[in-house]
Amino acid sequence: MLGHVLLKKEKKEKGAREDEFKTKASTENPLKVFISYSHKDEAFKSRFDTALKPLKRLELIDVWQDRLLLAGEKFEQSIFSEISKADIVCLLISPNFIESEYCFPKKWKQHLNNRRLLALW
Repeated sequence: MLGHVLLKKEKKEKGAREDEFKTKASTENPLKVFISYSHKDEAFKSRFDTALKPLKRLELIDVWQDRLLLAGEKFEQSIFSEISKADIVCLLISPNFIESEYCFPKKWKQHLNNRRLLALW
């Protein structure tokens, strides 16, 4: 999964101590990122989404959040499907998030196996 960004370290010739890092980004398989947040924190989610724009533009990540649900889709089934596809699950934690019954219900546990969790407060 972290193979999407490959860092190659090379030493300069004849014992130079400086290292050069070359970054090669692979856009063939962008990391799938799922964002969970309270709708009361829409402004915070929007700022976070803005911070992710450079990675989206480089096609290093593909972000999904519930505002992408289509009319008529089964809410819970769609969310669990997206979680199971995600490489990273971002939890935008706030008092509103903690209070919500939908942001992180107990039944999510089975869908979070082997997922990287990123909790932002």
